[in-house]
Amino acid sequence: MRHHDENPDRPQRRGLGAPIYRGTLPHPAERRRIRRAAGLTVEDVALDLEVSPAAVWAWESGRQSPNKANRGPFARLLDQLQRGPK
Repeated sequence: MRHHDENPDRPQRRGLGAPIYRGTLPHPAERRRIRRAAGLTVEDVALDLEVSPAAVWAWESGRQSPNKANRGPFARLLDQLQRGPK
């Protein structure tokens, strides 16, 4: 249950650690489209997220979803790729 003062779009902090990303992941086909539009390979994304290329492929094909540890970093990366360079 969420408290009335929590904003789901705002990163929340856990102690002194990094903010928790509360964004949602796009549909698997959209994940692939975003990566390709940015000119990245599956290997590029895997290297950035420190996972195997097979994991990225599985996330983009819909065969698997990222686990809790990888979901936020993957969603953040897709969001940054969609927004383009600053």
